[in-house]
Amino acid sequence: MIKIIKDDRIDWFVKFIVPTEQMFGLKPVIAGGSMLSAYRAIKLHNTPEKWEEFKRSLKKNPSTAKFDKFGDIDIWFIKDNPIHNKDNESNWLLSDYGDEPLCEPVASCKVCSTSPPNKMPGINQNNLGLYKLNRTSRWANTYYCNKSLIAKPLTREVQFIKKRFDSVEHILSSFDFINCSIAWYDGNFYYDDRIDDAFRSFELRLNNAEPYESDSVAMKVFNAMRAFKYTDRYNLDFCPVLTNHVFKLYFESKNIDYEAYKNHVIVLEEHYGKTISSVETLQGMVRSFHGMFKKFSIMKHFKKEYPLYLLDCADRFSGLKELIGASEPVRPYHSPF
Repeated sequence: MIKIIKDDRIDWFVKFIVPTEQMFGLKPVIAGGSMLSAYRAIKLHNTPEKWEEFKRSLKKNPSTAKFDKFGDIDIWFIKDNPIHNKDNESNWLLSDYGDEPLCEPVASCKVCSTSPPNKMPGINQNNLGLYKLNRTSRWANTYYCNKSLIAKPLTREVQFIKKRFDSVEHILSSFDFINCSIAWYDGNFYYDDRIDDAFRSFELRLNNAEPYESDSVAMKVFNAMRAFKYTDRYNLDFCPVLTNHVFKLYFESKNIDYEAYKNHVIVLEEHYGKTISSVETLQGMVRSFHGMFKKFSIMKHFKKEYPLYLLDCADRFSGLKELIGASEPVRPYHSPF
């Protein structure tokens, strides 16, 4: 269940990290890692004295402040937000620009209705504290923040998600992990009521398993690597369901038909549009995934029989040989699926 609360401390944190006040006029839904950072900060600094000390440290020297660091702010807009109207003066934030090359910083550009994305038509770019377009896809446009105009050292980029959702709850239901199902919208803070138990149990828990049930090996490998990133960042283990999905992927990734991916662009991630366009890139991802096997093997829901299904490719999986020891070779198990 999604709970909704109001909290002055979270409002302060949101205002501290969002580039400019004008951004709030667009009615953004801010969700994901930056809002998880806010939530965990109020849990850690849970007295008035601790919170005031935290605020001071953020203002004076953010690098020493105790909170979960994040790289960007992810922003959605509810389906009925007027920004989705092509005639809206801020619609350029969500426009599709295809493969148009990035141009000069917006501050040096003259604005017109046909300007490229980082010339920001119809609005003074300084009002939003954005500098220029970093990357664009059919899913999102990501802008650098203008460090020369604003004093927001925590936020390097703002990413505007183009997909329309009916509500904040609908946005959170699409997130893959319970641990990240958290958002701020119009002074209200939304979070999955299972999130505290997930962190208390030191588990990364699935909210939406769809990426791991895809027919695309590339999609599954990409999302498994995202899962490892979160376990590293928050010192978590995979939950039992996620553990099973990741093991299945290790077994499946033993024998990938890379020829099937030639001459195709492989779409990897539902919200942000990460793509790879070559077999070599996919092969590199799989090698990285295999390199994470040792980390996987020490998680609490890892089953001792897992390595026996991978013995025929033991050289590919980091730590597998050490795990089974130097005993006589054992024939690999047949598929458990």
